[in-house]
Amino acid sequence: INKISSGDAGTGSAAGGGALGIISGSLTIRNSTFDGNQTTSSGGGIRCGGAVWIGNGTVVTITGSTFKNSVHTASNNNDYSGGGAIYILGDSGSVLIEDSVFSNNSAQGNGGAIHVRGKRTVTISDTEFFDNTTNNSGGAIYGNAASFVIEDSTFTGNIAKGGGGAIRELCEMILAAKKA
Repeated sequence: INKISSGDAGTGSAAGGGALGIISGSLTIRNSTFDGNQTTSSGGGIRCGGAVWIGNGTVVTITGSTFKNSVHTASNNNDYSGGGAIYILGDSGSVLIEDSVFSNNSAQGNGGAIHVRGKRTVTISDTEFFDNTTNNSGGAIYGNAASFVIEDSTFTGNIAKGGGGAIRELCEMILAAKKA
């Protein structure tokens, strides 16, 4: 994908992504802007990820992209809801995010910018997270059972009312400083 998505919205109780949802396979998002996307969860469904929803078993690479002003709203504010910009679900597959920016995204659930639910590895490199917010946990990133490798990335001004202003991870995380 190499296009700009703006102002797309998704509602309902099925899997989501205001602009894009990937259920299986692989996807590369390169030099793209997602601006003002929105999803709304209702009932018992998992309609999450203001801009992008990534399903179980997928292999996704995001590089040189911007996610801004995307919103996830929910009437079922639980651990399954959230991801102002991206929601990642499932125990298999991988996600690589590099040289990207997440700004001014918000979620009523967990993860102002990114919510990861499941035992999958997410690698984030050279990426900026600023001014993302959530009413729950993980102002920028929330993970439940996920493994994170985060290197050479910046977190500024992210806010979570439930804890973890920048990151809230319930399992394993590796933070690496810039290499000399």
